[in-house]
Amino acid sequence: MRTSALLTAALAVPLLGLGIAAPAATPQSDPPLTTTNGGERVITFVTPKRHNSLVVFARPQLSIRLAPGASDLRIWLNGQLVTSEFTRSGNRYSARIGSDEGLRVGRNTLSVGADNAQGQRKSATRIFRAVRQDKNGVLVARPTQGQRITQAPFPAVIRTRANLSEFRVWLNKREVTGLFGPATPARADGYVVRRARIPADRGLRPGGNVLKVREVTDDYRHQTVFRIFQAAPAVTAG
Repeated sequence: MRTSALLTAALAVPLLGLGIAAPAATPQSDPPLTTTNGGERVITFVTPKRHNSLVVFARPQLSIRLAPGASDLRIWLNGQLVTSEFTRSGNRYSARIGSDEGLRVGRNTLSVGADNAQGQRKSATRIFRAVRQDKNGVLVARPTQGQRITQAPFPAVIRTRANLSEFRVWLNKREVTGLFGPATPARADGYVVRRARIPADRGLRPGGNVLKVREVTDDYRHQTVFRIFQAAPAVTAG
């Protein structure tokens, strides 16, 4: 993009000397596909913050932040230019994006290009997934809401849909997915059951505890469920 512009400028001098107009630079509209920030934080993704993040497919907010002095911002979503959808507040640019602007269920690519304070072109790309909310996917059968755990390991029993691309469980923000055995065969209603016995040293603490379960189906339905329960001090001692 920059090389073409410099070449055009270099050709302009001899051509003008001959009375021939230099060719106009071709507008560039292709989205940047690779990250070329180097050590500079010219472009920072605020939301989605991480690669492969989940957003709900209902006009989620996308937001970026530019370094001071950055200019000539361009934003593409799945190859579609959407810069005009973003509003500025200080050095932050945000927009609520839907299917009309190119958002699609599943994998999406947000590409951003901008000049830094020295006029060098920088670009960055964020991959994220848009999912539909699923209100009937996850059911935590054990522990029950508010249950008091008096011994460990304690049983955890979770019902999920069978067609999952992602299944993860955390106890007090510590992942315990690996403790769950294989799912049972799918039932006629399309659900399976997963079981685990979770020891005290995998994050259990006296008093209140939070079990978090997240599922993402093959057709990009998503649900996150929280189960709050209690643990007696003696269970976590030592």
